[in-house]
Order: sequence, then structure tokens, then C-alpha cells
Amino acid sequence: MEEKRFTLRMDQELFDDIAALASLHRRSASKEVECAIAEYVLRNKQDELLDGVDLDALSDEETRARLNELNKLRKKYARFS
Repeated sequence: MEEKRFTLRMDQELFDDIAALASLHRRSASKEVECAIAEYVLRNKQDELLDGVDLDALSDEETRARLNELNKLRKKYARFS
């Protein structure tokens, strides 16, 4: 896996809250930020897959396809949990 490095500026109080969470989760503040971003991206991708879809109108095949996509996303981002 290739990693991308960049500098991130943020409000000091927000950083302090992130650092406190990181300590609670026994990881670095940097890793806590990465996990938070991954959670945000996952949530948005899940929303894209489900927004505007009439779940009652989906065929069994369409339902399975959407569930498979949701499961792939969950697995892809599981390492950030």
C-alpha cells in the first residue's frame, strides 16, 4: 500500500479533542485523523449507494447487488476501525 503524506493545519481545540480520542483508542493523533476520514468517506459512499433508492421496489437481484457493494465497502474500510 502506497502512503501519501501531507501537512494538515487545524484548530487547536479540535486537535486537542482528536488527540484525546487517539489516546483513548491507543493510537496516534495522525492515525485517529486517518480513521475519522475513512469513516467519513465510507459513510458518504454508503449514502451514494442508497440515496434515492426505493428499497421496496428493488428486485431480489438488485438487492443482492447493492448488499454486495455495501459489503465490499465495509471490508475495504474495516482496517480503519
